[in-house]
Amino acid sequence: MPVYRVVEPRLGRLKVKEWWRRALRTLGLLILALVGCAVGLFLLDPADEPLTRKAFTAVWNAANLVTTLGDFTGFNESQKTFMIGAMMAAVPLCRDNDIMKSARTENRVSI
Repeated sequence: MPVYRVVEPRLGRLKVKEWWRRALRTLGLLILALVGCAVGLFLLDPADEPLTRKAFTAVWNAANLVTTLGDFTGFNESQKTFMIGAMMAAVPLCRDNDIMKSARTENRVSI
């Protein structure tokens, strides 16, 4: 049997506002990680290619890291070291107490 709860309009607006704040913060962190990784990969790329090609490759590889879809076997040692550091730096961001706290409290139903 489903359990329904009634939320006052003022409280509902506050919850929606808080949800948007958290969503924008998460999106900002993803964009920051993407830009930071792309810049690092661009600067560490030893290839003798045009800057636009190097920039595209850096953004492509950074997007692969953020979305966890990529294959990074083509990296040189300095790029691999940088990516390991970037991944380890991103782990604490994903374990933020606000995110974990909201996940526990939003799904709780009072009877």
